[in-house]
Amino acid sequence: MLKKKYRLPIQAMLGKKGQTLKTSFLSLKIFPSNLSYSRFGAVISKKVAAKATARNKLRRIIFSAIEPYFGEEKKFFIDKRDFLVIIYPAVKDLSREEIKMHLREIFDKLK
Repeated sequence: MLKKKYRLPIQAMLGKKGQTLKTSFLSLKIFPSNLSYSRFGAVISKKVAAKATARNKLRRIIFSAIEPYFGEEKKFFIDKRDFLVIIYPAVKDLSREEIKMHLREIFDKLK
């Protein structure tokens, strides 16, 4: 799980416009940040999973897939950006490894 320092307050970001990368299962919105580190957030609607426990499980999967890219020792995103992942309903048919693969794929596009 990501440290709280690296979590993005998604309510503050929902109305803003940023660069967007899309796949068939998720989209990644990128916002400029004035902090010295990057932050990450995930939006999972009730259309994806009706129960809160299922949405939290997906959120934990996403955070664990992103964790290797974040932190003081891991300077993957040196340019201080905020990232918001929006999950589409098609994700509920994927396994944990497939979700992680799609996230790695979209973050590799950023390199």
